[in-house]
Amino acid sequence: MSLSQVDTVFLAEIVGIGGSLFISGVIFSLSAFTVPILISSPTTCSLANLRWMFSRGSHFIPQVAMVSAGAFVYLAYISAEFHRLSYLAAAISTFGIGPFTRVMLPTNQKLKDINAEEKKGKDGVEKAGGSKEVERLMRKFGAMNYVRAGLTGAGGLIGLATALSAHKIMNIF
Repeated sequence: MSLSQVDTVFLAEIVGIGGSLFISGVIFSLSAFTVPILISSPTTCSLANLRWMFSRGSHFIPQVAMVSAGAFVYLAYISAEFHRLSYLAAAISTFGIGPFTRVMLPTNQKLKDINAEEKKGKDGVEKAGGSKEVERLMRKFGAMNYVRAGLTGAGGLIGLATALSAHKIMNIF
């Protein structure tokens, strides 16, 4: 049984739109719900939990973003010229979390370094400027993470609007 062109379009739309919006929700929830809880926890626990979050996210979110962006690129490739640029914009926005994450790396690395010093028993929090500095870095991480959520969310919404427009033009719905 082979997939028809319409089936592959629907599959690509589900993967691109669904993946982008899913990632956006995950990333948004980290900033909106998890970071405030971490900030209110003892600093050494917060650092260890944030380190765990970094690790888990790095093994999951980039892959989903790449697959979603790839689905949008496929949709751009097979679409009429009218929708091509919109699908490419969705792909670029979704893929944009990769380069933006590089902007976040210095903050993330400082937090990881403080955690590593704490694990060694070298009082990394005090060397870094105390718990207020750790809180400032966590808040900065949370704020920058909202940008990542916005990038993938914008990609998903652009993809959704484009798909709806394409289906209306083709009278599929």
